[in-house]
Amino acid sequence: QFCKMDVLDPQSAELRIAAQALAYDVHAWSSYCDGYHPSNVLTDTPTDSTARWAATNDDSQYLILKLKQPAIVTQIVFGKYRAAHPCNAKNIEVHGGRTEADMRSLLVTTLMNTSERETLMLKCTLQRVPFACQYIKVTVYSAWEDRVNATLWHIGLKGIAAPDVVARAVEAEAGLRKREAERLCLKYLRQIGRDDLFAALIKDSRSSPPYEHPLLSQLWHDVMHGDYEAAGRAVEQAHVAGMLEYPGALKAVRACWTQLEPRGTDGEVQSPEKGSAPCARGGHHMCLDAAGEQILLFGGWDGRVDLGDLWAYSIARGQWTLLQASTAAAGGPSPRSCHKMCIDPVARQVYTLGRFIDYEQVAQSQADFYRFDIASCTWTLLSANTAAELGPDMIFDHQVACPDNYILSISMCVMSMAYNSDLLVGLLDEDKASRLFMHASMQVLTQMCIDSERGAIFVYGGRLCRTTEMGYSGLFKYDIRAATWESIRLDAGAHILSRVGHSMLFDPATQCLLVFAGQRGNTLLNDFFAISTRTFAAEAIMHRTSRKGGPLPSFTQRSTLDLESGEIYVLEGLVQHDDDKEHRDCSSNSLWLFATRTQEWARIPTDPGASQEPCPRFAHQLVYDPAAKRHYLFGGNPGDKTVKQRRLGDLWSLSIERPTADTAAQACLFALRRLRFLELCSHDLPAGIKYLQTTLTPSVPPTEAFQAELRELTAVMFQPTLDDPDVKRQARQAAFTRIMQFVRAEHREPSASLEHLVAL
Repeated sequence: QFCKMDVLDPQSAELRIAAQALAYDVHAWSSYCDGYHPSNVLTDTPTDSTARWAATNDDSQYLILKLKQPAIVTQIVFGKYRAAHPCNAKNIEVHGGRTEADMRSLLVTTLMNTSERETLMLKCTLQRVPFACQYIKVTVYSAWEDRVNATLWHIGLKGIAAPDVVARAVEAEAGLRKREAERLCLKYLRQIGRDDLFAALIKDSRSSPPYEHPLLSQLWHDVMHGDYEAAGRAVEQAHVAGMLEYPGALKAVRACWTQLEPRGTDGEVQSPEKGSAPCARGGHHMCLDAAGEQILLFGGWDGRVDLGDLWAYSIARGQWTLLQASTAAAGGPSPRSCHKMCIDPVARQVYTLGRFIDYEQVAQSQADFYRFDIASCTWTLLSANTAAELGPDMIFDHQVACPDNYILSISMCVMSMAYNSDLLVGLLDEDKASRLFMHASMQVLTQMCIDSERGAIFVYGGRLCRTTEMGYSGLFKYDIRAATWESIRLDAGAHILSRVGHSMLFDPATQCLLVFAGQRGNTLLNDFFAISTRTFAAEAIMHRTSRKGGPLPSFTQRSTLDLESGEIYVLEGLVQHDDDKEHRDCSSNSLWLFATRTQEWARIPTDPGASQEPCPRFAHQLVYDPAAKRHYLFGGNPGDKTVKQRRLGDLWSLSIERPTADTAAQACLFALRRLRFLELCSHDLPAGIKYLQTTLTPSVPPTEAFQAELRELTAVMFQPTLDDPDVKRQARQAAFTRIMQFVRAEHREPSASLEHLVAL
């Protein structure tokens, strides 16, 4: 069944469930030190300091493992010594294949220098087809300290070894290779002008999918015969059919920030001084009420006191409205900060859990849990003490994700209890931070998500409140319909640890909680993993996002998930640079995008034409309006070290601009018109100049690269370069190849070239 799946990737639930331990032998190695033989990686003995492979102190050391039988290898497990070790492998790469001579890269990552074992997902598909491996090569590029012998303690492999499944995978891969070889031959024959052989092979071909979409075959014919009007119509038809995309669009995304000035019904700008807008704050929370086209804001810390006001921002009117000056007076929660809210978009009900409490007040405080009904503007106390009902104990700085049919949004305000006094002082007033620093028993930084379809709320992570040790909270589930709590898992030293300062999203498509980064002890984490809300199994997606082109180790990041595009947006807060030996924290407003379908990260720079953007901050809040594809940012802590009580009260909107399929269509038409212009200039210069003025110039895509290319055309229009038939044919082929860059891969000819694959 695995070979028949439409989509099969390393994170597929089917592969994770079916994966089992795979037996192997150590087949080959680059080197080893006496007493530290490569065969030591076969056993997992974390208490034995000699049970490891230690390579000589040279660059790029490797082990080659040979499986007892071919298998679809989905995971690799790295066992560790019982404590951090300077020789631990740091930067590694894993290759795999059915022969030693034909192995492809399966993983490039950075291992952690800890005692915790790491289970990492491996690439196991090629063009949606699973492939089997007999050999696995683990290359170590560096250790955690310089001039030491890089070490691996234990290696475990997991995957699918069922003979029938592996046989189908091998057969499917062979079919894929045969089909691609045939398509490369077809491309070569057409390029060299052997249309007769091309047509004969196409007629006889039984490959599926076909060589290319019929529209593209027509486009080739039109371009090669110089019928550019017909070629233009073919491009427009391909655009309507959804076949075009802008190459590298992920790298061309831009952030467009706009500071908003909400105005009242009198037309005057609203302000805290007039009581018509919320005051500056951090540690507040916001959620989007899509049905009401409004953003709800509750509580926070203004630098001196906790706040207990509830506001609504109308997106349509661009206006703040004070719903309740005191939620406590309205039967709701007391003033608080570092709490979280989540919204059930169907019932239009908001749930809020947690708050920051001074250490001296913990014994007298309970973990209350409230629900706010938007339609009636009333509060209901669901629980005076969730800990007494098998729920989480006193918590604050947890997270809430608010899913609806399009979007799940999570934002967070983080406080570190890992003895980082500089960070604590930055988040709180100095006196408040000092009390926390002395008494590390508050629970902090748990995360909360709601699955409105199943009527469940999930709470994960955080520091335990009422313990004298540095404990961490686990995963809890609240059944909205039954009004009951369930403890799913506690922190028990699993390979994926509970933490503080993380962010969490709920993805209804995969029924998984997606967890990013955070802090464990004194270590800032940079991982990305998923927890199934059906099986509650946890699997790593990325061990270190910064090594995959993603965000730095961080907390106070804000994350949103757009289900329609399959994109996750991450706005950084406090970050720590990988090369900073002193582990200093700094604020950042860097915005990142993660494409779930391609597993790619991209940093989103601010539009160069923008005149403004928000200052770096943390303890802010970010929500997303999926209908308008727009984010809203409010408040936060700018980290002003001279005025530690300073908070922000600015409101911003963020839109993401990117090249679209329309831009791709413009680029394709430009390629055709550029070629038409050059051919006209070769035999009728006045007609070419007129074509440049009336047709080509007005249709140039509005990017600097295309504008520069247009300017360059004026330098070549007096050079009759396309008079020769062979030169003209090459130019037409080049134009077609250029257009193919804007066509989705599943519709076009292969991008590889047969000539480039020939070894001489």
